[in-house]
Amino acid sequence: MFWSRDVTRPSFVSLDLHKDTGSLTVTSVDGWDSETFKVPEEVDAQIAQAFYNVQPALATAGVQGGWSSVFSVESYHVGGPGDQEEVFKAMKKNFNKWMPNHKPRWTLLGVARLGLAEVKVEIDVVAWEK
Repeated sequence: MFWSRDVTRPSFVSLDLHKDTGSLTVTSVDGWDSETFKVPEEVDAQIAQAFYNVQPALATAGVQGGWSSVFSVESYHVGGPGDQEEVFKAMKKNFNKWMPNHKPRWTLLGVARLGLAEVKVEIDVVAWEK
C-alpha cells in the first residue's frame, strides 16, 4: 500500500501478510494527518495520530478486530533522554485508548532520525489476520 502527501513527500505504509502464520505486519506508520497532509509539531500529537493511522491500514488489509488483533508493537522515536517521559505518557495513553482489554508486546527504540525531519515517531504493528 502506498499513501502519499504529495510527490515530493511520500509516506509509505507497508502491509505484509504472512499466510503461514495468519499474521499481518503494518510498518512505517507515522503521525501525519491524511486530511491536512501535515505532521503535528508536538510529539504526543504525532503519537496519537500514528495510532489513529494504524486503524485504516488494518481495515484495508481485512483485519476484522482492528487494534484488538494487534499482538506486537514496535515504535521508533526521535529525541533525547529528556523526551522519554513525554513519549512514555503518550504511548501509554494510546495503548489504553486503542487496546483497553489487552497489552501487546512493545519494543521502543530511540533513533537519530526518521524519513522526514518533522516526523518524530513511527509505529510498526503485527496483528492476527482474522
